Amino acid sequence: MKNTNETTNMKITIENGLLEGAMKGFTKPSFPNISTGNPQPSKDDSRLKMPGMTTLIAAVLLSSNLLFAGGKGTSGGQFLRVAVGARGPAMSGAISPVVDDASAVYYNPAGLSRMDRREVEVAYNAYFKDTAAQFLGYGHPTAEHGTFGVGVSLFGVKDIEKRSADGGDVDSADLGKFNTQDMAVSLGWANKRALGNGRLHYGAALKYISSDLGTESAVTGAVDAGAMWDMKEDGGFTFSLAMLNLGGELKFADQGDPLPLNFKPGVAYRMNFERMGKLALAMDADMLVHDGVTYVQPAVEWTPVTMFTLRGGYQFGRDSDAGSGMSVGAGFNLMNLKIDYAFVPYGDLGDTHRVSLGYKF
Repeated sequence: MKNTNETTNMKITIENGLLEGAMKGFTKPSFPNISTGNPQPSKDDSRLKMPGMTTLIAAVLLSSNLLFAGGKGTSGGQFLRVAVGARGPAMSGAISPVVDDASAVYYNPAGLSRMDRREVEVAYNAYFKDTAAQFLGYGHPTAEHGTFGVGVSLFGVKDIEKRSADGGDVDSADLGKFNTQDMAVSLGWANKRALGNGRLHYGAALKYISSDLGTESAVTGAVDAGAMWDMKEDGGFTFSLAMLNLGGELKFADQGDPLPLNFKPGVAYRMNFERMGKLALAMDADMLVHDGVTYVQPAVEWTPVTMFTLRGGYQFGRDSDAGSGMSVGAGFNLMNLKIDYAFVPYGDLGDTHRVSLGYKF
């Protein structure tokens, strides 16, 4: 069991060190003060009600950090927190209330029902040295049975040096190298129905999860579920809620950790302009139950013309040595083909580049 324990310890170091620091390193919550002002009442009272609701939701998302503040790194399967594609990372992950493509099977299964055509998406995310992630997704709308989706996400680390558990810092014989490979396969379904003046989207996904350490492996399952409410079909407010990674444990050598159970509330406001195109303001949160922390991401997505989109976002709470928390990206729509790019800097850890391709047919 010695080799197994050594490899397991190495895996824990990789996940809780590299991924925790790279994705969402967290120290103390530090959010700007929110001032709602005191607007004068207008003749149209309804114009004040919805912004007030948005302010309330923003306050809940920000203050929820106090509810979950505490220890972190208590869950396994940290690769499940790595954002897929390029659109989501460009918006700092604040995509759950606006997602409408094949990546919805990962972010919020309800978003699959927003698809009006079949779509396949492939993505490559270059992280740090010898570390990379890939994603393959497919969405298939039907006329009467909702939308079906499948997603495969991979995360791997190559050429990890084996070290003796009692070797310390002294030179030792070459023990060789090993690779790790994590995988999640999701099968999702979503549908929609009229609700008020808008539309309710709802969906769920079953997830198969595996983690291979080279000498040991573990598998488990999980369930994702989500909902979105578009208050108007042609724009306006959308409210969303997703639950991700509800399931078992990844267990190595009789030691297991729960999956990173994540509750994601979100809100978005979509606007259409005659001369300035489309603008979406979005915000969601990652409320990680077992890790004891909450992260909040506001973002913006602007499409001035049909074939071009600009994106940006900010992630509150990242450690100072893991970058500013800002991310940017762009998207190009060329007939049935879309190309998305995201740039996410992580300070001393380095910069990451994400690219995804999508094709509708």
